[in-house]
Amino acid sequence: MSQVGYYLIIIALGVLNVVLAAVAYWQRDKQIKGNRLREQQLRLAESRNELAEQRLSYLERQTKLLTDIRTELRERPENGSSSGDQAADRASVADRKSSTTSE
Repeated sequence: MSQVGYYLIIIALGVLNVVLAAVAYWQRDKQIKGNRLREQQLRLAESRNELAEQRLSYLERQTKLLTDIRTELRERPENGSSSGDQAADRASVADRKSSTTSE
């Protein structure tokens, strides 16, 4: 009976070893998937930051354009032109300024 008990212990240890190896492989697989997810999140964050920088650049250009338009409208005398002429002048100022700030 001692040999049978010895063999059963060896078999049980072998099965336990296989179960532990399966658990280790399963945990490693989860870790690899987690790394892939983190890498994807990092790429998305970098893309989001690039888009935010681009949007900031557009907003800065728009602010500059609107500031230039406001400055030019303040400097222009208002008493010499009609309201229709003022609207046309504003449109030409906006066109001129946007053509100078385009890429």
